[in-house]
Amino acid sequence: MAHVRPHPPRALLRAGLLCALSAGWVAAWAADKQPTAPVVDLDAMVLIDDGTFRMGTEEQTASDYGDAWFINQLPDHDVTLEGYAIDTMEVSVEQFALFLTHAAGEYHYHPDQPIERVTDGYLPIPGREDEPIRFVTWEAAHHYCLWAGKALPTEAQWERAAAGEEGRTYPWGDDGASCTRASYFTGTSYCNDGPQPVGSHPDGDTPDGVADMGGNVAEWVADYYGEYGSDSLSNPTGPGEGTLRVVRGGGFNEGAKWVRTRARRGVDPEVRSAGIGLRCVFETEGTDGALRGTLTPPADEGRQATDRPLADPLAVPEILARGMTSPTSVVRLDGAWYVLDVSEGVIFEIGESDGVPAVFAEGLESPADLATDGADLYVTDTGAEALYRVGAGGSLEILATGAGLGLLVADGGEVFYVDEDGIHRHDGDGITPLAALTSVTDLTLAGDDLYFSSADGTEGDEQVGRVHRSGGAVETLAVGSDMTNSYDPMGVVHDEAEATTYFLMRKDGWPSNVELCEFPDGAGSFSCFAHAPPKAGYPLLHDGQLLMASQYNVIRMDPADETYRVVGPLSESRGFAVADGWMVWTDVDDGRLYQLEW
Repeated sequence: MAHVRPHPPRALLRAGLLCALSAGWVAAWAADKQPTAPVVDLDAMVLIDDGTFRMGTEEQTASDYGDAWFINQLPDHDVTLEGYAIDTMEVSVEQFALFLTHAAGEYHYHPDQPIERVTDGYLPIPGREDEPIRFVTWEAAHHYCLWAGKALPTEAQWERAAAGEEGRTYPWGDDGASCTRASYFTGTSYCNDGPQPVGSHPDGDTPDGVADMGGNVAEWVADYYGEYGSDSLSNPTGPGEGTLRVVRGGGFNEGAKWVRTRARRGVDPEVRSAGIGLRCVFETEGTDGALRGTLTPPADEGRQATDRPLADPLAVPEILARGMTSPTSVVRLDGAWYVLDVSEGVIFEIGESDGVPAVFAEGLESPADLATDGADLYVTDTGAEALYRVGAGGSLEILATGAGLGLLVADGGEVFYVDEDGIHRHDGDGITPLAALTSVTDLTLAGDDLYFSSADGTEGDEQVGRVHRSGGAVETLAVGSDMTNSYDPMGVVHDEAEATTYFLMRKDGWPSNVELCEFPDGAGSFSCFAHAPPKAGYPLLHDGQLLMASQYNVIRMDPADETYRVVGPLSESRGFAVADGWMVWTDVDDGRLYQLEW
């Protein structure tokens, strides 16, 4: 790279930090710790050469949702910068805890940070060491960089590192944002429920190797917020005064427009946000006179658990696999998960070791449902009008044919499936019709009975019922004449321990109006006892609790006390399974398989 220049104004600011340290905001117990500041590690930084780039956005014709409305990015103008180095990663919780321990103390500590007090300083909450620090004010970010022998980047330095001299739209290039490149809000769901460990999205690195400049957390920069001018500039530092400071890069909770390299906004410097962190730049060394050396964290003694949620974080679903298109049904067999992707026409196998979806069976035309009896996999294909047993190596053996093949359950070598004529059983003796029904909306097996819901769109013909797995008369539990206001049943489960059948009813034409109903065995009638979330469906019953999809979340519900709990925020699921103490679900929106301890 070109030379790394001295920067007297910043050197004076570093001197100001030393005055601040001596003025009392350094913790008393930190005063006798030597050394008090870290050595600058250029190996953890990316060098940016001298050069000129076009900063800002070209003016465009106004449109409803175009860049022209981001007028604070106008006009584009030439900026020349001398060489500098920028942190490869965002400043981590572990690094900021060292800063608190060896310098800042309570002055920059806040209980919303994933950090806790210990006897001789501060330590990250276990498991959160590599996450980016957040809930820091601009002053805290500024002081951290000075302590580290660096400085907050100017807005121009930040944009040059993110966009390059070629003016990339996103840090990685001109291709659009995706959850493999950044952690952000897609418009329908969050890629992640919070900041991820720094460097978790290598596909989103800049060509120079700078990580997380789009998404994860946005970042404070040095400049006051102000308007751009059209003049060419050299090493600009922004307006001389102002009330807001610039934030760049977008966070996990912001949309795709904000993770672009030119996006900018002004933020009150006193704000502490879950989505704003920092990184630093280096321009010179040996200007602040600070004593520097290798720093060690304090002993984990006398830990004071913070009373904020970060001390006991909510369970966050683990991503078991990503990269699928439209994952729906999921089952467990022989230590692996199998997921049906209805758009790709494949069954994915997801093992325990790597979590990477591998194609197990392919060539399905319009697959509908996937099930296992504990020994084999079975899949229905509406397009091929076939029920298949999936053999070793993903081979497909036709067991039955018929129009409208869809819902499927299996147990002990018997397969129960739905087609346009009703419910059937396939076993070693062939195919046996069990119930002549149309438009079955759900099918589940509990003990020796099959429970179903059906709604063919004709008012009064809706029903919830059951039939023995070996055949016989259909027992109706609820019929259309009892379902007032044109409600359609969709989704049914049976709790053998409580001898109660639960089902959902959705009001025709009102997808947000869903009720949860129950039919105790022998009661003679059903009752609806709770409103379910919007567009609830696809229920699963385990240990007396319901797991169900809704319009935006995966919900866990305890019928005993009618309480709901969100276990998969911003997930649109089409399939659930519970095994080995874990619940898993597919997310058809982001193409992932999630896992959470039951």
